[in-house]
Amino acid sequence: MNTKHWSSTLGTELDWVEEEYLSLNLGDKRLDKRLKKIVSVMTKRGGTSLPDIFGNWSDTKGANRFFQIRKYVMIR
Repeated sequence: MNTKHWSSTLGTELDWVEEEYLSLNLGDKRLDKRLKKIVSVMTKRGGTSLPDIFGNWSDTKGANRFFQIRKYVMIR
């Protein structure tokens, strides 16, 4: 399991995310920040389970909670 804390990986990885999601507005700045972190980490370490991607329980739980927010799910 990758034990590196995801917030320590932010830097240039987050720069492109900031640019790509410049107009992001989920109605809560904390959610905007969390999504940007999730995107940054998942693009760097994707293709595996959430615990392996995020490296610790608190970050994994935070990502999982974010994905469970139903009001941001697009229904087609």
